Amino acid sequence: VPNGFEPSDGVGRDLDRDQGRLGMIGDFTFLPNYDGLRWFMREVWQKVREKVPAAELRLVGKGSVEIAAEYGGMGVAGLGFVPDVAEEMAAWSCMVVPTRLGGGTHLKVAEGLARRVPLVTTAHGSRGYQLVSGEHAYIADAPDDFARSCVTLLNESSVREGLSEAGWQLFDKHFSWDSIQPAVVRTVEDCLSRKTREKPNQR
Repeated sequence: VPNGFEPSDGVGRDLDRDQGRLGMIGDFTFLPNYDGLRWFMREVWQKVREKVPAAELRLVGKGSVEIAAEYGGMGVAGLGFVPDVAEEMAAWSCMVVPTRLGGGTHLKVAEGLARRVPLVTTAHGSRGYQLVSGEHAYIADAPDDFARSCVTLLNESSVREGLSEAGWQLFDKHFSWDSIQPAVVRTVEDCLSRKTREKPNQR
């Protein structure tokens, strides 16, 4: 059963994505997020700012305020816990998922697709989502490629619109609750059928 997310209700879809904002969401006390952000700041962010000096990186989640304070003067804002991120994310030119560690799939990717936010992610971050780079999102592991993808989405609204629409279509087909429901039902039915076949001493 894949990760899923609530389909977007359209909140904030008409907000301006040309404000030069990139965003990352997660628990920044969790090693994969912490490591990914540190890599992004060390290897990618300066390259982005050289091309788009007014670019701002907005961090949402536990530990974001503290870690953003370490990068004073570098266009990084830590927002902490945000009860409803829909409007915040709707103003992002892209969401970055620079993770390189950890298991499983990242729920933040499903959330980005559901909210029609263009994504730039590492190959590790995209695992389990059948993303095609350049079609549903940009997938990049080299710092120069990651930075170039961010700059493209900051500057080119038509590219943003194409990625966000294709990403949402992928989400709607594979990662919305309605699309996941048949897999959940099959899994539950299989578990129940196995239980009914067991003898009492095999439970």
